[in-house]
Amino acid sequence: MCELIQSDDEGRRYFAIVHQLQSYFFWDFDLNPKDFPPVRDRKLEEVKPLLALLSRGNMLEKRGTLLRHFGVKLEGPPGKAWLPAIQAAVLSWNPTIKINAVCVLGMIEEDPEVWRFANYPFSQRKQALETHFKNREALRKEPRPLTPARLQELWKDLDSDNQTTSYTAMQALLEAPQSTVAWFRQHLQEPPPGAGPDPKRCAVLIKDLASPMFKVRAHATEELKKMGPGVNDGRSREVRAIQVLEYMPGPEARAFLEELAAGPADNALTHEAQSALRRLKRFWQW
Repeated sequence: MCELIQSDDEGRRYFAIVHQLQSYFFWDFDLNPKDFPPVRDRKLEEVKPLLALLSRGNMLEKRGTLLRHFGVKLEGPPGKAWLPAIQAAVLSWNPTIKINAVCVLGMIEEDPEVWRFANYPFSQRKQALETHFKNREALRKEPRPLTPARLQELWKDLDSDNQTTSYTAMQALLEAPQSTVAWFRQHLQEPPPGAGPDPKRCAVLIKDLASPMFKVRAHATEELKKMGPGVNDGRSREVRAIQVLEYMPGPEARAFLEELAAGPADNALTHEAQSALRRLKRFWQW
């Protein structure tokens, strides 16, 4: 970054300052692509320590570093402990503080809709955010819990090889987070050894589906059909259940995912849960 800013090419300096710094942090760091070399070098020396700090970590950590530079008191690692300071910073008159704080709030709360409040007038922003979070909590509550019979039906549909049936079941489970998590805690577990098709045999057949020879593809298709539902494309009820937990808002689903991810290392369900948590982390810490 510093090399680009110090470049003799104004286009490269413009790219670094406008398309990188301003686009990511909503601040030009008091740098200007048209500055004369002595002025540019003096300004760059002043912000070099901050740029060095911003070169480390993910975007959540980087935004936290920038907010600390502006005087926002963020204690400890990124997390819920930051919320009081971030909620206060969201109300700042300074656009750099305000917009970065809104981004951090959306990351911590895992709520992309928070971004739209960045441009609300100062007098309306606090009330609008409070109303938004209140309505969000209300939506997370089930108006009527799913009955055991309905849950059993959806659990069965989750294992269907018909995508419409399985995806409809996933959507119904997502709309009832409390009932779903409670059911999954009782029923979601690694199938015992020998309970299903041989995974090595499945892997070979699935690989054969991509064979250039029609005979090989046809044979693999027929063999996979004989093995029953949940084999094609490597999808199973357990994998879809993990996907439901991954897409489900609220702390209960995340807590259960973390419990599953801490399971035995040789457990396929453990690996699926770990993959889901990695995807969530990448998504919310851009």
